[in-house]
Amino acid sequence: DKFANYMQFVRVAIADAHLLFMIRCFISLKWQPRLAVVTRTISKMSSDLTHFLIVLIPTFIAFAIAGMMMFGRRLQDWSTMPSAMSTCFKISMENEFRWRDLSSVDFFTSLLWVWVFVPLVVLLMLNMVLAIIMDIYQEVRREAGNTMTIAAHIKYLYMAFKYRADWVSHDALYTGVSDSPATLSLLELRQAFPSMPDFQGEYLVAECFNKARYMSRCGVDTSVTAGMVAAIHVSLEEMLNDIKTMKARGWLGMGFEIPNPGERECVKDILTSVAMQQHWMKLTQKAMSGLQNKIEGIEEEHHESPHKGSPAGAAEGVQFKVGTE
Repeated sequence: DKFANYMQFVRVAIADAHLLFMIRCFISLKWQPRLAVVTRTISKMSSDLTHFLIVLIPTFIAFAIAGMMMFGRRLQDWSTMPSAMSTCFKISMENEFRWRDLSSVDFFTSLLWVWVFVPLVVLLMLNMVLAIIMDIYQEVRREAGNTMTIAAHIKYLYMAFKYRADWVSHDALYTGVSDSPATLSLLELRQAFPSMPDFQGEYLVAECFNKARYMSRCGVDTSVTAGMVAAIHVSLEEMLNDIKTMKARGWLGMGFEIPNPGERECVKDILTSVAMQQHWMKLTQKAMSGLQNKIEGIEEEHHESPHKGSPAGAAEGVQFKVGTE
């Protein structure tokens, strides 16, 4: 008996160990971007799925209790609470049940239980679980973008080992890039790291493009957006404070600062008059230019048509036209 109990304990321990190893394998998949989609989907859907299970589990238990009360007296599959829950789960997964056995007694009550359980639990709630999973998966997959596959990652590890003498480490890249401008071209990257292999440079450029495409699809992070809004708000506050200070000093533009209100109004009138005079001078210059163009056009017409009248008459015609203009 002791040996049998010991072997049973060993079997349970081995089974639990394999389950823990499987969970550990899921956690270890984070090193590969494509494989991490699965783990990230499970992690992100946990919140929505937990709230949905709060509704699903009581509903499922209520139908199991109702089935045990109606069918447990005459059907072994519904005789106990665990067996009733197992039968409900089997119906949910397989969508198959023995309708003749269920409806042999109290037909209408059995019909009501089936017609409510199948549409509500089997068709609606279980499909909502799939909808939650697929919605989160599409979001995670869209965020991942065109990341490296397993084959590309194996090639990356091989190239990193092959060019390990010239390969630039992540710490060196971070230190060098942090001192660079916000935008960095491939030529500037080559100048900053002359010994970098071509494969590593192309990989960095491809990842930058992938990051840019991700931001165009999904937008920037909410924390980055909040930081930008805060920076804009601070800049606007500083601008308003500067404008108030300049107004208190009597700043009028063009280098004028007149704190006395009376003198400030006088200077405003003078500047307004100067602006009006400049405007009228521009209009006058424009009118004179148009008049000059018309005179030149008349003279060209006169030289091209010498047979029309005498030169004196033409000159008089020109003088008459100019006078009328």
